[in-house]
Amino acid sequence: AATLACGYLGMMKKIDARPEIEGSAYKVPFALLRHQYEAIDALRASNELGEVFSEDFVHAYTAVKELEYREFQARVPEWEREELMHTL
Repeated sequence: AATLACGYLGMMKKIDARPEIEGSAYKVPFALLRHQYEAIDALRASNELGEVFSEDFVHAYTAVKELEYREFQARVPEWEREELMHTL
């Protein structure tokens, strides 16, 4: 839904698409946000997406995603338990 909303907003604002990538995309600078909290904050700050999805939806969705990510970070992965706990 977010991809379609961004495409819709791009058409409404008459934003030209970037040129196609020729060759390896691995050589192109990374343009997406790298941390989940950055993405949540960017969604929350986007007035345009708030208008498309509604401010209530954006508020609820970002609250759920923050909670999910906090719970994810609170767990120690199995690999860390097995590999790192023995080296301390």
